[in-house]
Amino acid sequence: MSQDKQVAFVTGGNRGIGYELVKQLALKGFKVILASRDPKMGHEAVEKLKESVHICRQVE
Repeated sequence: MSQDKQVAFVTGGNRGIGYELVKQLALKGFKVILASRDPKMGHEAVEKLKESVHICRQVE
């Protein structure tokens, strides 16, 4: 079985369209990197996503 996954890098992933894009890509099996200008808001978005999408790990 292959361990390859498609990777998506989403800027502005902490809110709005970027947030929803991160969520939908993760649900489709992508490895998603969420980028945010404000680290606090980025962490809050990740915590919120953990409730609805399985997130393997968080990187500082």
